[in-house]
Amino acid sequence: MSESRSFQPGVEPAEARAALDAVRAAQVGVGRQLVVPRGYDAVYALSFGIFVVGIAMINAPHGGAPVMVGGVALVLAAAATLAGLMRWFRRANGYWLAGTTPPRARWVAWAAGVEVGVFVFLGSLAGSDGRWGLTALAAVVASIGGYALSRLWLTVYRAEIRGA
Repeated sequence: MSESRSFQPGVEPAEARAALDAVRAAQVGVGRQLVVPRGYDAVYALSFGIFVVGIAMINAPHGGAPVMVGGVALVLAAAATLAGLMRWFRRANGYWLAGTTPPRARWVAWAAGVEVGVFVFLGSLAGSDGRWGLTALAAVVASIGGYALSRLWLTVYRAEIRGA
């Protein structure tokens, strides 16, 4: 495409470039000004462990309705915790950042989903055999992984926004 051709009628390439540069500068500003509330990552990680135990309880073949109801309550508590985290982040920053953008940060978010899925499976497998100690271990490891992935996501997000 030649330099004199316009991308859109009435918009010169130099104007379009200036507009894109302004968007890029705003993105860098967001990355610098991003406030992660103290304790955010720990609460996020805790929701992973709660979810693992809740799903394991729902899938347990023994214990009857009380165990299943307890599991449903834990899964709902994990979901409420995540909703609360979204509100907490929005209150601190004035907006919510979905974990799926930019592209490299998206892969960290996907890894967090896979990580919790793997530990839900392992925790449920252990719980189905009555090995609740292993379910608890799966929940703890899922929480540690959730904490690490939350910190990694923030690092990758900031680097990607800065253009590194």
